[in-house]
Amino acid sequence: MPAAESTPGRLDRPVDDDAPRAAGAALDALAEVMATLRSACPWDRRQTHGSLRRHLLEECHEALEALDRIASPDASGGDAAHFADLCEELGDVLFQVVFHAHLAAEESRFDLADVIDGVRTKLVARHPAIFTDDAASDAGEALHTEARGAAWERAKVAEKARASVMDGMPPTLPALAYASKVVTKAHAVAPALVAPVSSTTGPPTDEAALGRELLAIVQTARAAELDPEVALRTAARALEEAVRGAERRTDPGG
Repeated sequence: MPAAESTPGRLDRPVDDDAPRAAGAALDALAEVMATLRSACPWDRRQTHGSLRRHLLEECHEALEALDRIASPDASGGDAAHFADLCEELGDVLFQVVFHAHLAAEESRFDLADVIDGVRTKLVARHPAIFTDDAASDAGEALHTEARGAAWERAKVAEKARASVMDGMPPTLPALAYASKVVTKAHAVAPALVAPVSSTTGPPTDEAALGRELLAIVQTARAAELDPEVALRTAARALEEAVRGAERRTDPGG
């Protein structure tokens, strides 16, 4: 008699079962499935880091879509089906990570344990106020959000031996995502360079209002026969260069 199939993305245990789950054992089992697929499945055997690129992108977009469904006003406060979808989509993203780690292990580059250890070590190093002995005195409200953001950005610069907090941004980011990252980094290390927000109607109070303002700007650009994507990218790049210049002026070794 065949085993009962579980529904993808749904818990295979009673919801009232509070027993701790062995995530490590579950991840080991997934890695074993990956090894079997790599040796026995013709499609999996053909894959490379390059051929998997589009699959990682697609899975990330599907996970984002699942998140959007949860955040939607029509989600009825977080419908169980939406969370089941998110669970499944996150699993698909995780499989892509496991796949790339397996390929790297075949080349003796790194393995899945290296990926996990790397992110754990990085998170601990970037939160010294939480993981050091004086965490109790430094953590909490005494460490403001702005200070944490600046410390995070500087930690990444030192950790990766970068010349600027602006280094490391993917060049393929859409203009809006790129501008958002530039502004966030500028606020953290050079807030004086960020132009104050000015609006005749006041700042938007929610994402719907912000969306209407952005759409109005796009309509204005279209009427003026201007490209909003190019305009925003150009302005964000100018802010990025201003921050880099400020960093060079304040760097005693620069």
